[in-house]
Amino acid sequence: LSAISALKRHFPGVKGRLVDLCRPSQNRYNLAVTVAGGKDMDSIVVDTKKTAFDAIKYMRDQRIGTATFLPLDGIQIPSPESTERIRAMAEKDKRYRLAADVIRVDDEYRRAVLYAVGNTVVCDSLDVAREICFSRRGNAGTSVDDRIKAVSL
Repeated sequence: LSAISALKRHFPGVKGRLVDLCRPSQNRYNLAVTVAGGKDMDSIVVDTKKTAFDAIKYMRDQRIGTATFLPLDGIQIPSPESTERIRAMAEKDKRYRLAADVIRVDDEYRRAVLYAVGNTVVCDSLDVAREICFSRRGNAGTSVDDRIKAVSL
């Protein structure tokens, strides 16, 4: 954490660790959100790729250690169309919801959350997660973009 403070002092584009910039909308989603975000939750969110390169060089020069950076201008997020399709399915079903929809985050950092959780859904139970992930396989009309990762409460 002191490394992040040092980075913030030297580089105004360093925003902080993703896990510190967002939080679940309800406590019951804590673990599911942590699992959905995986290793990216510990990544450091920065404004640009240039800030990330400069911070990496600084960390190397200072022998601070290593970190993963999420530059807001360079990360790939799911297409809005695929996200909306899954959100619409969840609205109808009510047994699951998009992980991104149960995470509170400033709009400025929303892209980092979408990168970390993608189109992952949070399911009420393991049975629902299994059904979503496995029974949809081979459905005509599902694109690679619609593949769903699921976590359960």
